[in-house]
Amino acid sequence: MKVKTVIKTKKRTIKAFPPFRTKRLPSFSRWVNATIKKTTKKIPTTTIRKIYTTTTKKIPTTTIRKINTTTTKKINTTTIKKITTTKTIVATNNAVPVNSATNNNQIYQPKPGTKFQWQLSNCEKVNTSIDADVFDIDLFETPASKIRELKNKGKKVICYFSGGTIESWRDDAEDFLNKGVVLEEMEDWEDENWLNINSSKLKPLIQKRFNMAVEKGCDGVEIDNVDGYTFDENDFTYNQQLKFNKWLSEEAHKRNLSIGLKNDMDQIKDLLPHFDWALNEECYEYGECEKYKPFIQANKAVFGVSYITGSKKIADACKKANELKLDYQIKNINLDASRIDCSVYK
Repeated sequence: MKVKTVIKTKKRTIKAFPPFRTKRLPSFSRWVNATIKKTTKKIPTTTIRKIYTTTTKKIPTTTIRKINTTTTKKINTTTIKKITTTKTIVATNNAVPVNSATNNNQIYQPKPGTKFQWQLSNCEKVNTSIDADVFDIDLFETPASKIRELKNKGKKVICYFSGGTIESWRDDAEDFLNKGVVLEEMEDWEDENWLNINSSKLKPLIQKRFNMAVEKGCDGVEIDNVDGYTFDENDFTYNQQLKFNKWLSEEAHKRNLSIGLKNDMDQIKDLLPHFDWALNEECYEYGECEKYKPFIQANKAVFGVSYITGSKKIADACKKANELKLDYQIKNINLDASRIDCSVYK
């Protein structure tokens, strides 16, 4: 019999089973974006003074220099010029009509049994030959031509971006800094900071990303880091996170974009009516896959990923996922095109 271990932290007491996990680890999709994107513009966090109080002090942007390694040009933030390539699409806040009442397109809602592929690294060369119905790929890094190629093959395309954090290498990172919505640095995650989900200044910035997804032809969005209230470095409440996540759903649906609930299992009961599918990382490892039964019962797909090795462990994970009707796969932690589709274990 497993013995519960009570671990005390600064803000709350958390009950955990061995291996003594004090809180949900940040998603591996963050790890991918933090380690793979070394050839894109990046704001060195060593030059950013991270000030976080209850009044949310603004981070001075005059001390930040962006270095674009692809052009080896230094960009002074006081006279920033956006450097783009033919592969980059710049979204504007007014670029996309958002009145869904005038649009007859049906929002995509995948059902259990839908095969999916999740690739967040090397998205410039997405492997479109994978046997999958849905491709979940990076919004910024994937060329619009690749999205068109997938859709021409009859595939649905989900586009990934973070809505609860800002990654310093993203093209629009400076906009978030200038608006003063950047908070504490994520623990153990260099070059990524939490965002103030309670700030009205954040919404137009996220709306631009939604518009970018529409412009590039995405069928839906996967929005990461929507469970910031569970992390010690934030002071968000359950209800504040719930309000923000519902707003994300509304903004996606206004644009006829499907939206999935990324992790955030503790809010499933409140968010199930607002999200079209779910995506989880490592529910098998932490014995949490059964929490997604409400999605399955609502005939909404649950996509799952584990980062494990060993044939016996993989077989066990896949069999349990199949029993729960989860659409599960085994991936490398860098989230490249390779995978093991758990449907082969049925």
